[in-house]
Amino acid sequence: MNNDCKLIIRMDSDWRVGLGAGGEGGADRQVLRDHDGLPYLPAKTVTGLWRDGCEMVAQALDDIANRACGDDDDKQTGWRGAVADIFGAQPPDWGDVAQELDAQAASPARLSVRPARFSPELCAAVAHKPALRAAFCFLQPGVKIDSDSGRAQDNHLYFSETARAGAELTAKLELGEGLGEKHLALLWAGAKAVRRIGGDRRRGKGRCRLELRGAVWDDPSKRWRDLLDPENPPERLIQHTPKHPDDRPADDDERCPEATAQAGGWQALDYRLEANTPLVAVQTVAGNVVKSLDYVPGTMLLGHLGQALRAATGQDPDKGDMAVRRWIADGRVALTNAYPEVDGQPSLPAPMAFERPTEDAADCAITVRNSLLASSGDAGARGEDGGTPGDVVKQYKALRGGYVAQDDAGETFYHQPSLGLNMHNTIEDQRQRPSQQVGGLYAYQHIRAGARLRGQIRLAPELADIATDQTKRQKLREALNKSIRVGRSKKDDYGQAQFTLLDDAPSEAVVGLGAPNESADGKLVVWLLSDLLARDELLAFGGHPDGLAKALEAELGVTLELDEAEKTPSCRGRHQRRDGFQVNWGLPAPSLVGLAAGSCFRFKKVEGQWRPEDLQRLAMSGLGARRAEGFGQVALNPSFLRDAPPQLKRGEKADAAGGSPDEASSPLAKNDRDDKEFAYLRQAEEAAWRAAVNRAALAVAYQKKPLGECWPTKGVLGDLRAHLVAGADDKPLKRLYLWLNHEGKEPKLPDGVLKKLRGYRQNDGPIWGDLGLGDDALEKITATAGGVNELKKQLGPWAVRATLLCICRVLQGREDASKAQNKGGAR
Repeated sequence: MNNDCKLIIRMDSDWRVGLGAGGEGGADRQVLRDHDGLPYLPAKTVTGLWRDGCEMVAQALDDIANRACGDDDDKQTGWRGAVADIFGAQPPDWGDVAQELDAQAASPARLSVRPARFSPELCAAVAHKPALRAAFCFLQPGVKIDSDSGRAQDNHLYFSETARAGAELTAKLELGEGLGEKHLALLWAGAKAVRRIGGDRRRGKGRCRLELRGAVWDDPSKRWRDLLDPENPPERLIQHTPKHPDDRPADDDERCPEATAQAGGWQALDYRLEANTPLVAVQTVAGNVVKSLDYVPGTMLLGHLGQALRAATGQDPDKGDMAVRRWIADGRVALTNAYPEVDGQPSLPAPMAFERPTEDAADCAITVRNSLLASSGDAGARGEDGGTPGDVVKQYKALRGGYVAQDDAGETFYHQPSLGLNMHNTIEDQRQRPSQQVGGLYAYQHIRAGARLRGQIRLAPELADIATDQTKRQKLREALNKSIRVGRSKKDDYGQAQFTLLDDAPSEAVVGLGAPNESADGKLVVWLLSDLLARDELLAFGGHPDGLAKALEAELGVTLELDEAEKTPSCRGRHQRRDGFQVNWGLPAPSLVGLAAGSCFRFKKVEGQWRPEDLQRLAMSGLGARRAEGFGQVALNPSFLRDAPPQLKRGEKADAAGGSPDEASSPLAKNDRDDKEFAYLRQAEEAAWRAAVNRAALAVAYQKKPLGECWPTKGVLGDLRAHLVAGADDKPLKRLYLWLNHEGKEPKLPDGVLKKLRGYRQNDGPIWGDLGLGDDALEKITATAGGVNELKKQLGPWAVRATLLCICRVLQGREDASKAQNKGGAR
């Protein structure tokens, strides 16, 4: 796979890709923004229009070949087949639409296109300047025209947010294996065929130029136009077909050697997963909405770990080395779910046994109680244990969802991550409009870009040398630390994440909130840290506590039953259903039903005795089925649930796009990339400055004495306004100064106003102080090196004219209102 390729998109006109909803500032149609708070082009939009361009070129090449052969039956489809090889094929199953397409099997795409965004240098320059980021777009009014009368319809005025022309966006490309020179030539021609992109592109917006960059495209010896021979299309690529299980190499002891047994117990290695783009970890599909989990299951990361283990142990599956497959099947390797970081600490699912008062504010510390230890109502409220009948009953509600974490100081935090939602649609080729026949409108719920998640890789004692041996651990780290693709729609807008094996030394025991403890009272409190799959008497997965009890009895060698107390419940939990999909076979996987993560149970020992080392072993290895994928992680007798519940502080919330405005940004110098990007940022700065001046001028004009002076009557203000309006854009104050300095006919302005205006002619710098826009305020809307001084000089005369015009309008309106009021009073 070639990852050293990118697509440069230059926007020659204003452009927009809509969010599908309104927003702040009166925008009825808001522009789609990325996690940096800047407008961008989604990968689905770029891929779709690029494919349209390639299809147009391929159709033309096939038509030329068919006409050259004198065949009008459209027999040659080689170039159109190449489009399917590049972009993939997914024939729809919706009635007549399927009959219009060639019968072909679904095939994966060999081209991955990432969203087209601004450069990292520009994003870093505006990272903490929200007002400047807002200036990348502007509001454009529009109306709906009545087709009968030809006039604007009433109540149909709207404002669309539009991104400014001149942007240069970059999209990363990944070329899959099998693509030859002719496929690349077709991509080159298809990129040249794309002329407009985004919304309203048939109404003047979105004019663009696409340019391919990279080692493949920059080769001067390649003449891509010469490779587009109509009569010599590329050969169709062989589609991958999954092997039948009987075709796999035999899994015997010779081809699957056991690892050498090591002293000690399980070994755990911490890893971090950072979302570079939104991640869709599918939970369920409800209508046209794909709902996502707020964490990444270990199932999605297990393939990456398997490849890394093969690299660390020198195995080659093509030669029949199947040891890693057997380790995973036997549960000797476990990859825990990647849960969100909370205040930089790894987190665990919040216990369902915790309850909080219903009247607590959502943004304050949470005072919780443990329902496994406390009764369901306050004793004092019922008149028991010294309470007074008639006291107000304190109501509690379960702590639904979210995660808890503990820092080094022992403080406990609670955080409930918020998921994003993006709207998409499928375009019908013939109508070039979204259509329900081919999918229509749909939405993806997702983990937001920039999210950090943490988990562990756990290795059984016989595999401990992979973690403890420095050489093997270094090989494992090199194989793991890379950018990976996970989840749904991972070839375009979603699924790109950075996997990092942390440098911490491997641990032999579970520490922190989930650490097990011995119990002297014969009670066993179980906290599920992930979904648990336990079989019932019919060998089916179910969500009943009896399955958990039997699994614990088999591992600990004891007999357990739920500890049914008079006033306290013995369990707090729910069942969870997980639906999957078998990618290799293209079929849905069996549904998995089990106990949900966060469920809590209290058992009592009836017979037998467990050992402390058994609790530690279960805490590391897990319980139940499919532990290698992260299922079955448990905490046994954790102090967190047996002691008095702590007060939960609110965990760190995700920052708004672009971070805090108080943080420092790195200015963009003129030679950081090129002059075009610097000029585009300067254009946005100028728009932000003009908006700031207009707001400040309006505030000054509404003062009792604008600019601290007494202003003349309406007639003189009219003359002043006329000379201001008559000024040219390049010299906005020329007519004004000629009027002020006219010999023998000095304007009838108060001395203070006249002095102020003549002072602006000598130096327009004081206008910024009069408007309250000092250097600190202007730095917040400036991101180019030396931009403040240059823009002060450039926009100073305009700021003087804008301020004076605003003062004239406000004072004239104030005088008109006063006369109207006096006239009404006289009547």
